[in-house]
Amino acid sequence: MESKQNIPEPEMTSEGKYRCRKDNQEYDNREDYESHCMEEHPSGM
Repeated sequence: MESKQNIPEPEMTSEGKYRCRKDNQEYDNREDYESHCMEEHPSGM
């Protein structure tokens, strides 16, 4: 599972949510955010 290092750091909202910098979608936890990034913005593929 080396793919996680390609995921950019999420932007933290004032509500403590994780926001994707590429499309501004917000997620309640890092797991949801990371799976979104791996599916929607796979880098290095």
